[in-house]
Amino acid sequence: MALAGTLKKRREALFSWLGGDAARPDLSADRKAPWLDVSQFPGQQDAQEQNHRQGNPNGQSARHPTRLGAPVAPVLQHVVERKSETRQDADKGKGDDIFHDSHYRPTTPPRPLNTISLQAAPAARRGRFWLVTVAALLMLVATLSLGRWQLSRAAQKEALQAAIESQKTLPPLGQQDFLAMGQPGEAMHRLVHLRGLWLAPQTVYLDNRQMGGVPGFYVVAPFAIEGSQQTVMVQRGWIQRNFEDRTKLQPVQTPAGLVEIDARIEAPPSHLLELGKTPAPAAATVESPGASPIRQNLDLEVFKAESRLPLRTDVSLQQTGAASEGLHRDWPAPAFGIEKHYGYAFQWFGLAALVTILYVWFQIVAPFRRARRG
Repeated sequence: MALAGTLKKRREALFSWLGGDAARPDLSADRKAPWLDVSQFPGQQDAQEQNHRQGNPNGQSARHPTRLGAPVAPVLQHVVERKSETRQDADKGKGDDIFHDSHYRPTTPPRPLNTISLQAAPAARRGRFWLVTVAALLMLVATLSLGRWQLSRAAQKEALQAAIESQKTLPPLGQQDFLAMGQPGEAMHRLVHLRGLWLAPQTVYLDNRQMGGVPGFYVVAPFAIEGSQQTVMVQRGWIQRNFEDRTKLQPVQTPAGLVEIDARIEAPPSHLLELGKTPAPAAATVESPGASPIRQNLDLEVFKAESRLPLRTDVSLQQTGAASEGLHRDWPAPAFGIEKHYGYAFQWFGLAALVTILYVWFQIVAPFRRARRG
């Protein structure tokens, strides 16, 4: 480092001399140094060396290496440093080669060949094959059975629908036949012709009932059959709801005195979902004028107890005919959901087909292709 500093000062002194003393006044002292005396140019130096060579041969030989060593020393130092760095890089590279050499890496001894596992591999593949086969067969049987069951349910409902349509084509039952009827199973959905009185004060309006997609009320009233002690609930028709005031009901005309009606024997009015069980209000009567006739559902047993009428609770009637008395009678057909069963059957059969395709591909086709490539 000292030698490098000296060389730097010499170069700066030389350039400052060429540029004048004003360029680098701090180096004027270095220019006056004996080794930078510019008066001693090579020609003068050669003359002096000749004189010294003649006068003092020993001194000349000693001083010559000194003057020669000044410019040569940095070069020698640079060469020595480069050789040292080269040697260090070579040693480092050898160290890296040792660490990256495959012989240096720790190796595990090769595992001995397990002949038992090789012998057990085919047996394991066979066991897996039969396990998948049994699972696929069970899935296939289950899906096919469920699909056939859905088809059978659809067939049952189609038969029921056909029976209902056939009942509608039969001639109407007379009043005496209806009074003598026990269980209404065989006579369900059949027309009947009755004569009696409307009990208008006990009329009930069933809320949230639709006809033609429009919400409204089913108007249900008890009908006292002439010449008997029986009363039956008749669904007279449908009226539209007042959307501004739900409790404001459209007027319905109820004929007074004996009337004759044509109706169809049906089950009691269907029940809709109720968010909370509330006590049923009393039927609107003359004695209780403040009671509301609007209800969500109608339980015939409860209504019989409230009204104290000799009411038949196993059936009700749906009045047929054109719209009259402020009522519409486009009764919706019973929803059997036959299309739903066909849709479910299609899904089950489709799943069975998918199981079959996957089994054939992965258990037969794929192994065969691998064997051919091998």
